[in-house]
Amino acid sequence: MSSKKGDFFTSIFESVSKELGNAGKSLNEMLSPDNIGTKVPAINILDINDRIEVQVAAPGMEKTNFSINVEDDILIISSKGQEEAAQLNYMQREFGFGAFKRSFEVPKEVNISGIAANYEKGILKVTLPKKDEFIKQSKSDIEIW
Repeated sequence: MSSKKGDFFTSIFESVSKELGNAGKSLNEMLSPDNIGTKVPAINILDINDRIEVQVAAPGMEKTNFSINVEDDILIISSKGQEEAAQLNYMQREFGFGAFKRSFEVPKEVNISGIAANYEKGILKVTLPKKDEFIKQSKSDIEIW
């Protein structure tokens, strides 16, 4: 996993991890019920020229399981989870389909009214378009004559 040193989201994660600290456990291990599955799905946050994209790893879910909204400049992505057959006899279990909630501060460069989402192949992608004044103009070669 790569991230830019000093990245806003990385610094938040590092500070939360330091606060929670304790015995080498990862954030997911500390927040998972009975050490089975995860209540906090893995995410990627990409800064693309005209948008920011939040990718949430949520395999096996249905798009109707998700709820996405913005409250007071906070993006909230949640899932009610989905029913699992109680009779299943797992030989090994490392993930589940439980409820979760993730929230992120929406950067000032985002046009909140244009936020959209798509769920495909186990990845929920939430697209946060940037306001025009924050989109970097692409470079073009200047002909020398």
